[in-house]
Amino acid sequence: MIRDKVLLVDDEPRVLSALSRDLFELDLETILTAPSADMAMEQLQANPDTAVIVSDYRMPGMNGVDFLTRCQQICPDASRIMLTGFADLQMAVDSVNQANIFRFLLKPCKPNILVATIQAGFRQHQLVISERELLSKTLNGSVKVLIDILSALSPELFARTNNLRYLGRSLGQALQLENIWDVELAVLLCRLGAVTVPKEILDKWIRKTPLDSEEQAIIDAIPETGSMLLNNIPRLEKISESIRWYDCSFTRKPGTDDCLAGEQLPIISRILKILTDYDWAYYRTYNQADAFKALVKQRTEYDPQILEIFGKRVLAEADLPFQSQLSQVENIVYISVFEIKPGMMLAKDVVDPANRLIIGANTWISEPLRYRLINYYRLRLIKEPIPIYKDTLRAVVG
Repeated sequence: MIRDKVLLVDDEPRVLSALSRDLFELDLETILTAPSADMAMEQLQANPDTAVIVSDYRMPGMNGVDFLTRCQQICPDASRIMLTGFADLQMAVDSVNQANIFRFLLKPCKPNILVATIQAGFRQHQLVISERELLSKTLNGSVKVLIDILSALSPELFARTNNLRYLGRSLGQALQLENIWDVELAVLLCRLGAVTVPKEILDKWIRKTPLDSEEQAIIDAIPETGSMLLNNIPRLEKISESIRWYDCSFTRKPGTDDCLAGEQLPIISRILKILTDYDWAYYRTYNQADAFKALVKQRTEYDPQILEIFGKRVLAEADLPFQSQLSQVENIVYISVFEIKPGMMLAKDVVDPANRLIIGANTWISEPLRYRLINYYRLRLIKEPIPIYKDTLRAVVG
C-alpha cells in the first residue's frame, strides 16, 4: 500500500476529476488538485513533501514546462510528470532539459499506464530521499572521523579551530550565504593537511617558532594536502576547492601565478583567509581589536568587502563561547573522568604533568576525546576532577 502525496494540475475540471478517479485504487495519503499553475504553486508551498507532480502542458498563464521547472525550487525531490495532448520535439527537449521531468505521457492516457507511471514516480522519489540520507550519514560520519583525528593530533590547534567555527558561522550569516554549513565545515577542516606534518614541525608552527625553508615548505603545503584528502569524500568537492586556495592573497603577489586571486577565489576561500589570519593574530595578542588591526595593516591580502563586514559586524557582535557567560566561574563544575559524556564542553585546558596540552579549553567532547581522557587518566598523566561548563552538562543530562 502506497501512502504519499500527489499533485494533479490541469485547467480542465473534467480531466482533473478523471485523473483523481484513476488514482483511487492506490489508496494515497493525499490527492491534491489545481486548475492552474499559480494555484498549484500555492498547493506546493503548503505541501512541500509532495512526492509526485503531474502537470498538463497547455495552461493559462504558465505552461507545464515553466511550471515544473519552478517546482524544482519548492519540491526538488518530487518526481515530475508531463501529461499533455500537445507534443512536439522542442517541448520534449525543454521538458527534459529545463524541468528535468521523470516521465512524459500523452493524452488520452490509459488508467493502468497512469497508475503504473505514478507508482514508478513514488519509487523514484523514495530512492532519491534514501540516497540523500545515506550520503548524508556517510558524509557526516567521514567528517566526524577527520575532525576527531585532527583533535587527537593537535589539541591546541583544534581547540582554536573549533572556536573559529563560530566566527565563520556569523560571517557567513552576515554575508547572507545560502549554505552556512559549508562555511563551518570548511573552517573545521581547513587545517586537515596538518595530519601529514611531523609533530615537531607542527608544534614549532603553532608556537610561531622560526622554521627553516624545508619546514616552511611542509607548512605551506597544508592547504593543498588537506584539499587532496577531502577529494576522496563525495559531496565535499566545494569544501575541498575552497581549502585548496584559502591561503592565497586577494591581491596577486609577484611569483604567485600558481594561486588564484581576486574574484577567482571561491568566497569560502576568502572567508578562510580572513579567519585563519585573524586566529594567528588573536593568539599573539589575546586582544580582539589588536588582532583586527593586524589584518587592516595588510588589507590587500583580503577581500575588502568581507574584511569590512568581519570587522564592523561580526567582531562587534561576537558572542563566542570563550568570550561569553560560559567563562564565568560559577558556570564551571568539576566531575570525574568517567562521568564525562560526548556533548559536554571543557572549561579549562587539560594538561599532562609536563604541562603539555592534552585537550584545549572550549573543546566539545566527542567519543574519541572521551576515551583519550580516560586513557590518559589510567596512565596517571592527568588528574581529576575535570572542569566542564555547567550549561553543557545540563544539556547532556537533560
